[in-house]
Amino acid sequence: MESPLQLLQSVITSKNESNLPGIVNFCSETKFFCNETKEGPSVAHFINSLLAKAETSSAGLTILQSFIPQCPRDVLNSNIISWIQHCNKTLIIDGNISTTSFELLGELIRLSRDFPEVRKEIALSIIPKCLDHFIREAKSQKQDVSVILQCLVQTLETYGKSSGVHKNEITSLVFLFLESSPQNVHTCAKCYLNLAACGSPGQNSENYASNWFLQEKFLINTLHTVMDSLFENIDLHQDAHTLYDVGDYKPPIPNVTEKSLLKKKQRLATQFQSISEYLSVLLMGSFSAAKKIHPESILNLIWRGLSTNCSTLKSVNMSADVSNLLTVISRVNLSCLKLLNALITTCRMNLISYSSFICRILTQTLNWINVENWPYGIGKPHKSIRVEVYNCTTNWLSVSRACSGINKHIEDILSSVISDINVEPPALTLKVPTGKGKNKKHKHKKEVSLTLEHIVYKEEDKDICKAALELIPTILSSTSTVMKPEQHKLLQEVIVSKLLRIQHSRSSNAPIPYSDESCRLSLYKALLSLCNYYHPSFPPPNNFATTIFSKGMKDSSIQVLTFCVHALNTIGKILKPPFTSLEYQITQEGLNHLNKEKYLRETRKRVHNVNNISSLDLNSKSNDILNSTEIEAMSETSLQDFDKSVFCADNEAVDKHGNIQINNENEVNESTEIMPASDSFNQTIDSESFNQSNNSESFNSDSSRPVVILDSEKNVSITNSDSVSGNEVETNGKELDVEQSNESEKVKKRNLEDIDNSLSKKIKMNGVREEEHFLTVEDSDDEMLSSFVDEVNDE
Repeated sequence: MESPLQLLQSVITSKNESNLPGIVNFCSETKFFCNETKEGPSVAHFINSLLAKAETSSAGLTILQSFIPQCPRDVLNSNIISWIQHCNKTLIIDGNISTTSFELLGELIRLSRDFPEVRKEIALSIIPKCLDHFIREAKSQKQDVSVILQCLVQTLETYGKSSGVHKNEITSLVFLFLESSPQNVHTCAKCYLNLAACGSPGQNSENYASNWFLQEKFLINTLHTVMDSLFENIDLHQDAHTLYDVGDYKPPIPNVTEKSLLKKKQRLATQFQSISEYLSVLLMGSFSAAKKIHPESILNLIWRGLSTNCSTLKSVNMSADVSNLLTVISRVNLSCLKLLNALITTCRMNLISYSSFICRILTQTLNWINVENWPYGIGKPHKSIRVEVYNCTTNWLSVSRACSGINKHIEDILSSVISDINVEPPALTLKVPTGKGKNKKHKHKKEVSLTLEHIVYKEEDKDICKAALELIPTILSSTSTVMKPEQHKLLQEVIVSKLLRIQHSRSSNAPIPYSDESCRLSLYKALLSLCNYYHPSFPPPNNFATTIFSKGMKDSSIQVLTFCVHALNTIGKILKPPFTSLEYQITQEGLNHLNKEKYLRETRKRVHNVNNISSLDLNSKSNDILNSTEIEAMSETSLQDFDKSVFCADNEAVDKHGNIQINNENEVNESTEIMPASDSFNQTIDSESFNQSNNSESFNSDSSRPVVILDSEKNVSITNSDSVSGNEVETNGKELDVEQSNESEKVKKRNLEDIDNSLSKKIKMNGVREEEHFLTVEDSDDEMLSSFVDEVNDE
């Protein structure tokens, strides 16, 4: 087999260069030069010999373009300067741009930064000449200059410090292409970003940061100026705006001097689009210094551009300026939304303070572009704006999550989303022909027909539908817990019914626009998100999802099939976890042990809360609070009785008339603990342990929570730390005298069991709800609780 060198030499010798592209493509695809590493110097020498001759220079450049990605490092280091110089000489061949030379030159300049040995020479002697060529040829060429601009971007990115001398010329060149193609505008925007890093960086790149901020202010001023020209002679109410002081930095912007009003508006709208693209790239592009961004100024600019739209212009007195502006205002609105998307992508969580303003911009834009009763099968108006709003909303929810502030506007957004994903065909018309004369009584065949006034385009709104469906998982992941159950239910009904209809219809009769596989894929993803992010009070559609994903594996699209397999596996793990559940069955003995531990833990928790009370009014002979040491010594039965008797009055203290009495003008709230001071409470505690609890260390004077004491007369008093002296308890100005019970232990237990049974019956009868061993008593149950407290005290 011939070597690569011999193969190329035979093609060149035969002077049949039509075969050269095929051989070069073969060498690039098979990495032919890498397999023959020893041939590297020989191939480089062969390429240099071709470049030296004018008639074979073009073939040499073609072979060199394929050889560079496979070239050994030492060979490239020794030849890169000569190759850059040759490419610089052959940029223009016979008055035409040599695309191969520009592409090869840009690649060699990019690779040269990895060779310190030649980098300095290239920066000092070659780069200035290259920039002169770029600027001269870009200004003189009337044909497509995209390849020149791309080479200029690579040069500025690699040798920005050496390009400071040409900074002003490049700036003028960049704004010269404001009204060029979108591809050239985007390339010029990259050039403008890299211009901020031209010249000396200064200490800690201060010069670069100040240059970037200056360019940002200039672009904001320019956008306001263009809008002033667009909105002139139109009576519009707009907020006042201020311009930045940019000093002498005023790059030349092409003047619009058209006499035709329509042409003038079109050129101004094109300039607005291009300058907003410059600002977007300036925000999102990678930069070597810190960026100083003013979100408020950019948001005000966006709001000004979006507040003037087709809806607001229709309410203004129609004139020539208004009618011509209507033809281009949608382009201005779209550019503002793209700028908002760039700002969100760049600043992310730093925009949380502007969350309400951002949500207001998005929802108001959705409101004015929404249409009702739109004809079936016709693409909706403002398609690009609608898609961009959905993309902005998705990005904003993705970066801000629960802090997005979208909760107040979720209803408007969901209504718009559902209208875009659920396109219903018109109702069928039933026609019954009537007979004439003798045939009037004859039965005629009923005809069912679907009459449409327009041609149906099934995939016209597929971009809108896809963007709306992609928004649903983001909404659910960030706001599913705060959404209304009805909204979850509506989403489930729409998505599940739409998928079932798709699966039970032929591909040719699929609902609009779900004949497109990307829309079907997004719809299946939305269903999976409904299963993952369900509402706490509304069940997820797991059962429906299992059936739908199973049938989705028969979809004609491989992408849909692959996702359904993944989704079915996910739903299966939700319904049937692969591991043993933590809620395993336990024995009665273990349950009793857990109940005891739970009682101890809850009681310690209440005692710990009491420790935080500033002080307690306690009678020297009565104490209603247990410390942890005494509780541990109790029997299991005593603990249960204690738990039942205490918590019955743990939420509210009431008198016989159902009123709450509070001293010191305090209020009983959720953080207030109410402890009953009745005799029945002390029946499970002996006097010795009772006195020990008075001196327990569990009652510190460092806490600040008030304690509500319920005495034998069912009066309530709240004591504070400043009113406590020793162990005295003040209840409505009267001292409490609690008599200790000397009954036998059996009588105590029997009385407590009767009380507990009475309590449980009344709870069941009156609907008192018990959660986590705490009772939540409704307002209507005050009288019942009062009567029960009377029974407890009587016992």
